[in-house]
Amino acid sequence: MLKQPDITPIDGNIDTAIRRLSSLPDRPSHVAPYVRLFVLRDDTKPVAPMKTANTHLDSKKQYITTQQILQIVDTTDLKERITALTPGLNATFERFEINTPLRITHFLAQVLHESGGFRWLREIWGPTDAQRGYEPPSSLARRLGNTEPGDGARYLGRGTIQLTGRYNYSQFSKAMGVDFVSHPEWVESAPYAVLVAGWYWNSRRINEAADRDDLLKVTRLVNGGTNGLADRQNYLNRAKQVLQVNTRR
Repeated sequence: MLKQPDITPIDGNIDTAIRRLSSLPDRPSHVAPYVRLFVLRDDTKPVAPMKTANTHLDSKKQYITTQQILQIVDTTDLKERITALTPGLNATFERFEINTPLRITHFLAQVLHESGGFRWLREIWGPTDAQRGYEPPSSLARRLGNTEPGDGARYLGRGTIQLTGRYNYSQFSKAMGVDFVSHPEWVESAPYAVLVAGWYWNSRRINEAADRDDLLKVTRLVNGGTNGLADRQNYLNRAKQVLQVNTRR
C-alpha cells in the first residue's frame, strides 16, 4: 500500500491563498487550515446590526470619530456597526494607553485587517473537522483550556482580534471584571469586541513597537508572522492620512 503524502503544508498554502484572494483575516498560528474561512464578502448584503452590551464604559476623550473610521475603512456599508463600535474604540484607546497618533494608527491597521474592516467579529462555526479539535480531550482543547463538552463552539473566536478558548475568555474576564465565561457572546458585542483587542495589545506590549513605527514588529506580535502585511500597510497608510499623522523624519 502506498503511503499517503502529508498534505498539511499543501492545506496551509491553499488556506493562505484563499484568504488573500478573499481579503480575509490571516489564520492564527494555532489554528488548522480552513477553520476560519469566512463566507466571501458580499458588499450587496447588509451587515447584521451590531449588538451592544449593557455597559457604561466611556472615554473622557474622543480620540477618533465614526466619520474618520469610515474614511479609513473606505465604505459606508458598515456605518451602523462602526457607529456602535466607536465609543468602544475610544474607551480602548484610553484604557490601554493607545493614546498617541502612531499607536492609534497601528492599532487600527491591525484590527481592521484581522476583522476584515470590522465585518467579521465572530468565527463561522461548521463545525469543520479542525473545529472539532477544539473539543476535549484533544491536545488543542487542552491548550485552549476547553474542559467541558461543547466548549469548542461556546468559546469560538470572537472580537476584532479573535479571542478563542475557555482559558482566554477567563483571563479576559479577570481583566475586565465581566463574566465572559458565562456570557461568551458579549465578546462579539460593543464595546468588548474592540476592548478585547486592546487587552491583547496591552498584554504583548505592542505600544512599544508602534512608537517606533515598526509595522513588521507590530504585525509579528499580533499575528505571529507577517501574513497580510500589504493589507495592514494599506490600512496604516489610510489611517495616517485620515488622522493626519506625519512620520517623516
